[in-house]
Amino acid sequence: MKETLGQVIKRLRKERNLTQEELAEQLNVSAPAISKWENGTSMPDITQIVPLAILFGVSTDTLFALDSNNIDKEVKALIEDAVETSKGNNRLIFEKLTEALKNYPANLQISQKLADLAEFIITPDDTESNTRIFVTAIRAADLFIQKSSKIGDIARMTAKKAKLYALAGRFTEAEKMANELYMPILSSKMCLADISAIRRNYTEEIRHRQESISQLLGFLAGEIYELADAYHRNNEPEKSLEVNLVNLKLPYAVHGEGVDKFHAPLFNWHYISGFEAAYELMVLGKHEETLDLLEKIFDYGEKQCEYCTKHAEITSPILDKINLSPYHGKISPSDFLWKINYPDFEPLHKYQRFQSLLERYKKYPN
Repeated sequence: MKETLGQVIKRLRKERNLTQEELAEQLNVSAPAISKWENGTSMPDITQIVPLAILFGVSTDTLFALDSNNIDKEVKALIEDAVETSKGNNRLIFEKLTEALKNYPANLQISQKLADLAEFIITPDDTESNTRIFVTAIRAADLFIQKSSKIGDIARMTAKKAKLYALAGRFTEAEKMANELYMPILSSKMCLADISAIRRNYTEEIRHRQESISQLLGFLAGEIYELADAYHRNNEPEKSLEVNLVNLKLPYAVHGEGVDKFHAPLFNWHYISGFEAAYELMVLGKHEETLDLLEKIFDYGEKQCEYCTKHAEITSPILDKINLSPYHGKISPSDFLWKINYPDFEPLHKYQRFQSLLERYKKYPN
């Protein structure tokens, strides 16, 4: 039987270890009023519904005992519609989701999306608009941090919040927040591995350790990529090239030498495609070496996409006990090789070898 509103309030209050008096105090009503709500002799005023939802960290639909799975589907569809109808306009998407949050005041999906969008909207030269967007985004981030039960998500959102402060020019607060954010690299796979070890189930421990390593390699590849990009932005192409080449060595370190001996680097493969290293070679005027590397990238990319499409088995000694199919699916060469179309490679268009690579790329469906 479906719960009444009063029964839902009572259940949520007890789940949060609140007395009727404590709940009444937070809502600025009397304790007898709470008692009447819970026993069904009266109903909360309509103005109390949103505060109740926020206090309990649920949607208004949850208060009225509507199906949470349906709510998740509704919110997902709402976000997708906002994105589609706004035609890539992040500011417009932000405005639509700000309105949506009024109907789903404690929804973590919307809160996370608002914080993510704000990162691409806030700019130093748009003070008035940025102030409003910043305040909304920080409130959404705070809501997410308060209501999420996942430690990793809380840490990531706290880091996002610090970045939003920096984008708003509030660097002192951003740096203070970042310095206080101590979160060692931790994943559920690490914890599961430790639990398996305690249970002396070493087969399971090996699998979880390998899953953890695969995830960590993804973080590592991403950070090396960002480091190389930072050198690039600092006009240090030699150093950017050096760092990018280190990233290219990661798959060999994990799988072994030779394109036929390992499958695609399933951890952030887009970060280590090699195109960034090729670009820095070109900037340094080493066009022949650039073309050599680009040809290797094509040979490698085509082979790896073929492997990924067919199966997920790999030969790596440190990743050979896990099912890697969730890390990839059918990867088209056009997904792997699309950077060949970078306008930055314009100086290479005069070479027949480069034109041949463009022709190879065009034969793959986008």
